[in-house]
Amino acid sequence: MLRGGVKSLKGIENMPNMEDLSIVDNQVESLEPLRTLTKLTFLKLGNNKINDLEPIGDIPVLTALHVNGNYITDISPLYKSASLNMLSVWGNCIVDLSQFEKIKENNSDLIITGNSADEQDPAKCQ
Repeated sequence: MLRGGVKSLKGIENMPNMEDLSIVDNQVESLEPLRTLTKLTFLKLGNNKINDLEPIGDIPVLTALHVNGNYITDISPLYKSASLNMLSVWGNCIVDLSQFEKIKENNSDLIITGNSADEQDPAKCQ
């Protein structure tokens, strides 16, 4: 697990066989370098500066995603993630809670934690 001064994931795209990645409590903003890591099953990216999940929306075998404490407003890139069975999103900026119903349409076994507007930091999400 990497904690601390990581600001960029650049270069990680050169590790195509990576299956698990945990980068918590850093300054990561972009998930773009993860786009080609099609073997990722577990991603733990809590407490970074992430606001866009689109680069990881097409990872075919992603089963667990922890993105707590970021700046995410939109989980729609994950709608087609049929293998996803754990999504933890507390402490983000998600206002449209209907997104959680939509993501469950494609995966009825999906467990979602932190899908309450009460868990958001209004100052962070302005």
